[in-house]
Amino acid sequence: MVEHGDFASNSLNNHQSDFCTLLNGLQSMHNEERTNAETQYEQIPAQTRLGLLLQSMSTGQTTELRSFSAVLLRRLLVKNLDEAYEQLNPTDQASVRQQLLLCVTNEPDASVRRKAADAAAEMARNIGDVAASGNDSSNACGWPEFVQLAAQCVHSGQPATQQIGLHLLAQVPSAFSHPASLPLVHQLLDKAVSDAGSAAVRSAGVKAACAFLVANEEEEGTLNQMRDLLPPMLRGLAESIVTPESDDASGDEDAVLKGFVELAEVLHKWLRPQLTQLIELCVQTVGNQQLPDSRRHLALELVVTLSENAAASVRKAGAGKVGALVQQVLMLMTDLEDDPEWALQENKDEDDDDESNAINGETALDRLCCGLGGKAMLPHILELVPHMLRSPTWQHRHAALMAVSACGEGCHAQMESMLDNVLAAVLPFFQDPHPRVRYACCNAVGQMCTDFGKIMPKKFHAQIVPNLLRLFDDYANPRVQVHACAAMVNFSESCPKSILTIYLDSLISKLEQILSTKFQELVQKGNKMVIEQVVTTLASVADTAEEKFIQYYDKFMPCLKYIMENAVQKELSLLRGKTIECISLIGLAVGKEKFLADASAVMQMLLRTQTDHPLAEDDPQMTYMISAWARMCKIMGREFEPYLPLVMGPVMKAAEIKPEVCIMDSEEVQNAEQDPEWQFIKLADEQNFAIKTSGLEDKANACQMLVCYARELREAFAPYTEQVAQLMVPLLKFYFHDEVRSAACESLPHLLECARSQGPTFLGNLWGYIRPSLIAAIGDEPEPEVQADGLSSLAQCIEAMGAGCLADSMDPCLELLEKLLNSHFEKAEKRQAARQDEDYDDVEEERLKTEGEDDEYVLSRVADVLHSLLSAYKQQFEPQLQRLLPLIAKLLDESRSWLDWQWGVCIFDDVIEHLGPASFRYQEVFLPRLVSSAVHKEPDLRQAALYGLGVAAQFGGPQYHPTLSQMMPFLVQLIAAPDSRNEDNVSCTENAIAAATKILKHCPAENVPRILAIIGECLYREALDEDKPTAARIVAIARQVLANPEAVKACWPQLTEQQQAALQSR
Repeated sequence: MVEHGDFASNSLNNHQSDFCTLLNGLQSMHNEERTNAETQYEQIPAQTRLGLLLQSMSTGQTTELRSFSAVLLRRLLVKNLDEAYEQLNPTDQASVRQQLLLCVTNEPDASVRRKAADAAAEMARNIGDVAASGNDSSNACGWPEFVQLAAQCVHSGQPATQQIGLHLLAQVPSAFSHPASLPLVHQLLDKAVSDAGSAAVRSAGVKAACAFLVANEEEEGTLNQMRDLLPPMLRGLAESIVTPESDDASGDEDAVLKGFVELAEVLHKWLRPQLTQLIELCVQTVGNQQLPDSRRHLALELVVTLSENAAASVRKAGAGKVGALVQQVLMLMTDLEDDPEWALQENKDEDDDDESNAINGETALDRLCCGLGGKAMLPHILELVPHMLRSPTWQHRHAALMAVSACGEGCHAQMESMLDNVLAAVLPFFQDPHPRVRYACCNAVGQMCTDFGKIMPKKFHAQIVPNLLRLFDDYANPRVQVHACAAMVNFSESCPKSILTIYLDSLISKLEQILSTKFQELVQKGNKMVIEQVVTTLASVADTAEEKFIQYYDKFMPCLKYIMENAVQKELSLLRGKTIECISLIGLAVGKEKFLADASAVMQMLLRTQTDHPLAEDDPQMTYMISAWARMCKIMGREFEPYLPLVMGPVMKAAEIKPEVCIMDSEEVQNAEQDPEWQFIKLADEQNFAIKTSGLEDKANACQMLVCYARELREAFAPYTEQVAQLMVPLLKFYFHDEVRSAACESLPHLLECARSQGPTFLGNLWGYIRPSLIAAIGDEPEPEVQADGLSSLAQCIEAMGAGCLADSMDPCLELLEKLLNSHFEKAEKRQAARQDEDYDDVEEERLKTEGEDDEYVLSRVADVLHSLLSAYKQQFEPQLQRLLPLIAKLLDESRSWLDWQWGVCIFDDVIEHLGPASFRYQEVFLPRLVSSAVHKEPDLRQAALYGLGVAAQFGGPQYHPTLSQMMPFLVQLIAAPDSRNEDNVSCTENAIAAATKILKHCPAENVPRILAIIGECLYREALDEDKPTAARIVAIARQVLANPEAVKACWPQLTEQQQAALQSR
């Protein structure tokens, strides 16, 4: 056994009784005594602590002492396993494991026994699995005695002991996951979930089954072997909802429900045979007001999670229950107290209480609409909401309006055609007698403006703006007044300037009046809620109005500068921050000429903030200041350069924020879940990855501001390029925040341009630092949108650096492109397989199309990289092109979508342009598709192909001439078509004209009469856009032909009278 050794020169030496005294000191209520005990405890070597804690667990005289020892032992194994256990010799390790299991089996108290089991589970989790030999399931784990103990406990016939065995299985399912253990595991779980004598054992069995299944989510064979457990598990779930086991040592009565939520997230297909029954149970639970709200919320979370992860299955299996579910969700949303002081309360959001029925219902409705789609959800919402709007109870009217807010995103396609009716139903409630209903009406209209973009202001501005302005005067209900101003922000963000200008006078007048009134209220009473929102609304209006705001500039700037200069108290930090934002947005809107007189004073005030009133790390002003500096940079241009040394420090500090991360067990997660700044991701077994998210938005914002400086200041930013690059390149793999990675990608080509002034050596070294990390990050990027940003960055960098820029990175770059193209084809195959699923429907098809569009976006960026490579390397790239050719050619296969054809054609357009006549050796691969695509019904594909015909004429050489001559009738037909100038076709028509012009210029003379006829037809039909350079080139070519008498003699008889007249007019 472990040699206890010395207590680090501590007088406690090796006496267990002294150690027990020390443990009591660790639990002392007196700070000094507890601190001294903690110091002594930490001085004890880890191996010694391990032995003493095991001894205390075994022989401690009190339940409290044994319980505390078990907790400390588990912490020791989590934090100091290497020192405490792994450095022991094998004999002592075996002794430790044996004593730990004895502590579990011999402990008489249920609570302490569970804590001992937790410590044993921690040990098993860290030991890990080893290869099993033969068919002996006891050897399927690195600690076979652990598996044996769990099995013995489950077979004991004693409910309390059985629960411990199942708890061990649930805590470390990986220890039981070896194929040789599966018959044993199935036997244990089957026995438990069907136990006839104890509801507690059945509950523990279901929890263990859920944990085991989730741990084996990718093992199809394991899941199939466990499939017969589903019916009794579902019965156990139903039982746990109605009669939860209060004697469960975990103290969590909803653990079974939580286990099913995990199953719904990762194993929804495994649940499919019982999905109808599961959905029905959830709906019943949500509607059962006799149950605790927390349990109803979990049941709702279960069905929502299913809807998000298995939407098609839920639409099919739960078709008859969606209406009842919507009704129950809406009823949750009506659970609001009538607080007479609500409308006057400062700094209280409508969604403050995340645990309330109303907020849970609203969030669930939003997620259900996004998950199941508008076709499944909207009919039920439309059936119920009108009745609720007519209700005399304000809570029902409020819930109905909040439902309109919640369903817009998910039901977008279906609602868009009925916005007139929806808005007509909502608008009367701007004048509802209850302030919270008016608040909800503002919320609904504001959210609709966000969800439906420019449609709302363009079609309904005359209905929306007057109603919002009316509520600007609701001084008796500040929270309603604030929300009306917030809704105006939503409106103005999507409103065209021409429409907002109609209302500027009245809107500015109202804002000026509120600002004046509330400024006095701020001084006299300290109320700041309304003025904070008014400043934000003013900023949004100015941002949209742009130069139209100049006439109002002098009304507001003095007051805003006064607030910025004097609102230095801590409680006014948010107001000052929003004022800083407002001033900078107004400056950007009115332009440099108008704002310059105030720009210097504003910058001085911003900079004094750092010296006269240093900001705390969590002060909201810093975020606003960093964004304001970037706007000032845009306004002032190179005149901002002197301020760079002063602003770069805070911006870099914010960009360098490192999130606090750790690994927590489930118990620690439960203790930390109340803190909204922490987020958790479940890992294996009971381990969770925890990240403190506060500061991440500030980090992303600061990174984007650095991009702005590099883009706007170029060589003036050169002194900072190395420092910023050293920050940004590692952030390419900052997986905690997508926008940080996107900003890092975006910054790199700008940094290269900034560095150009530092000379070729510095530029080359910087690119050498960026290049391998960028290529690797793109390949590892999990988010398609960020991956596309990375590819765009790589393409721009290659263009900036030119031929030879990839050096030793050419192979990694080609491997990346091969990986992405193969992934593109694999994803397409998976989507095609999904169309064969039993639950496939038209809504699922919409989702698959959206996925396909996301994938095509990444493909378009792959094409950009190939364009840059061909543009930079030209003929030198041909060997690398041949390596990629099979994958690029696959894009043009008959079986591919027209979008694949489009990007394949685009790539070969570049091949023709940059390889010239050498490109013809690949004509069998691409030329038939290029020709057929030139007359395809899809304009985007047609446009790419027509461009390719022009490129072939200009760069391809005589080998292309026969094909190009054959295409002339089609070009004539495209140009002469009656719809050639409509919105969809105009770009195609211009490319067709350009192609015809290039064929005339570069191909044999027999094309001249035909081309002259085309030009004459274009002029006659006014198909040429006179503002485009293409038109001038075409006319110039026609004049060259007409200046040759022999050409006129040959061509003129073949032209129509209209074509002749049109040509003569030029």
